[in-house]
Amino acid sequence: MKLPTTIGDLSAVVSGILLGFNLPSTAPFWMCIAGSFFMMIIVKAFFGGLGQNFINPALAGRAFLMASWPTRMIAFAQPFSKVPLISKIDAVTSPTALSIIKNGLEGEVPTKMDLFLGNVSGCIGEVSALALLIGFVYLLIRKVISWRIPVVFIGVTGLLSYAFGGSEGLFTGDFLFSILSGSLFLGAIFMATDYTTSPVTSLGQYIYAIGCGAMVFIIRKWGGYPEGVSYAIMLMNVATPLIDKITPPKKFGRRKA
Repeated sequence: MKLPTTIGDLSAVVSGILLGFNLPSTAPFWMCIAGSFFMMIIVKAFFGGLGQNFINPALAGRAFLMASWPTRMIAFAQPFSKVPLISKIDAVTSPTALSIIKNGLEGEVPTKMDLFLGNVSGCIGEVSALALLIGFVYLLIRKVISWRIPVVFIGVTGLLSYAFGGSEGLFTGDFLFSILSGSLFLGAIFMATDYTTSPVTSLGQYIYAIGCGAMVFIIRKWGGYPEGVSYAIMLMNVATPLIDKITPPKKFGRRKA
């Protein structure tokens, strides 16, 4: 296309790692190729390349794979089970904590300690809240991201789940279980904070994070999927230009008339 090559900035590598984090360990290699093609060509290149995509590429790739091969995308391996390079997906799978509760599937609901340490079924990069928090602290120390979006995103999801998510009335939900289960930490820390698809100003980031948290709760509570982090972030990605428009940064100088 006679455009400058940007592969040296490793942004494509970051997108590939994040897509891998959003896949189960049982996903075949051709799904990785298909998801990578969709997020790099359709989501990034077709809209102008680096810095021009309107939604997070890794989440878009995950959504594409979920819509195309839903059975393989929820084939989560049991903790500590061996996953051969080529295996039948039915042999090693077990439901996630959110699926057990929402859909009434058979299985023992994991403890909060299991969720915190990662002794649960799920995508590769979402199971261990401890590992994700270590990554969060590292990114804060390096000043790669700010605390606003992850903390508000996770907090709003937990508070809404505590206030309205319980089966016995108001304020009977489980705050810790709602934030430790699913891909909330992965999405809030590593994908909702994407520079290109998140608001610029502090106020805009608060609005964006509150919207993400509210959408996650709505999808988990009333939606057809037990998890809604990916779709919540993508919906708020689309709303980011509007948020930036209503929360413009302060001007420190302007041209005289």
